[in-house]
Amino acid sequence: MIDAYRESARVGAGEVVDLDFRVDHELKEKLFATRAFTRWSDGASPLMLLIDSLDGHPLGGD
Repeated sequence: MIDAYRESARVGAGEVVDLDFRVDHELKEKLFATRAFTRWSDGASPLMLLIDSLDGHPLGGD
């Protein structure tokens, strides 16, 4: 189901950044350094941020 949502989000959503915290633990490095984030912060394009497994982040905790 999440895969279908990801695919639909990519169609016409402007910039899309898809992060999976099971794999990517550094939000600063994985998001803020992307071209998509820069274009969004410059006002050039909307941004859709998809974050999967946020509850599984190692700094999360129970």
